[in-house]
Amino acid sequence: MLEEVVSRWHAAVNQRDLPAARAAVTDPVDVTGPRGTGPISADAFTQWIVDSGIALHPVSWHPVDADTIVVEQDATWPDPTAADAARTAPTRVATLFRVRDRAVAVVHRYEDLHAALRAAADPTPDRHHLLSGITSWPASDPVDGSPGRPPRTRPTAVTST
Repeated sequence: MLEEVVSRWHAAVNQRDLPAARAAVTDPVDVTGPRGTGPISADAFTQWIVDSGIALHPVSWHPVDADTIVVEQDATWPDPTAADAARTAPTRVATLFRVRDRAVAVVHRYEDLHAALRAAADPTPDRHHLLSGITSWPASDPVDGSPGRPPRTRPTAVTST
């Protein structure tokens, strides 16, 4: 069931199927990525799909428990320098998913598989396990899109132990 739910999420995101994407997540859904962290509405999640243009293609699946899986992915975005519909070169990322009531409740994206698996194993998850190496933030709030507001929380760098 876990892989089925997360596969449905990937299909909805990659096909820009906004009704399916909204149905694939809880409301709110807790997200973490390079531009911020926090709970967002299912509608805001679908807007992120449109705004980012991201495509996430699963490479490997790493079940953690009955409700948690880490998926290593190749991510691409629309290439802003291309005149056609070209996409950027793939970037390898990993996403920690937690599923509740047959919907994705947590989508935390990490810089690599190791960081995502480490976060998945943490018995007291919080939002400090974000992408390392973040040095700047967008001018808009990635949680609600308000111009000129910083993200609600800022990550600290992930350090190796």
